[in-house]
Amino acid sequence: MAREQWTFGGSIALVELWDLQPDFIGVIVPMKTGVQWTNQTGGCGCHHPAVEGLFIPMPSVYFPLEDPMGEEWITDQLTSGDEVDGPQLVERKLDLIDAFLICNPSLARMFDSPRGRYPVASMDVGEAWVPLVIRTTSECGELFRHFVGSLVILTYSNSD
Repeated sequence: MAREQWTFGGSIALVELWDLQPDFIGVIVPMKTGVQWTNQTGGCGCHHPAVEGLFIPMPSVYFPLEDPMGEEWITDQLTSGDEVDGPQLVERKLDLIDAFLICNPSLARMFDSPRGRYPVASMDVGEAWVPLVIRTTSECGELFRHFVGSLVILTYSNSD
């Protein structure tokens, strides 16, 4: 997602999640906190999107992840340089998110695709940076209960 859409203003500290080792998984709940979180995403392309918000680490039981995105990264055009129009781009992003959830059924019990609920046209989507919605029947119970229905970014250790 474009940085200006996630930044809530002011000078903000930036925490680089790629320094967490070994594997980690967590969600970033966008909100005004004075702290931005970033991760190395999109494979060797090394994109570094950032979101101001609350980082909630998740239990490591959700590793290993199956990641159908590989090193794919989509902002306003496909990483392959293909020229696509707005509706095609949005559909490609949503298809990647759906594929991610299909490959990770334990996460699919906690998260939904933003399809039909949140606009994704300006969101960054790719390896280690997946916009999702917290389900009302989340199996994480207390961990996410205050954020049910919220759009969050799922982020995790990537292949680099």
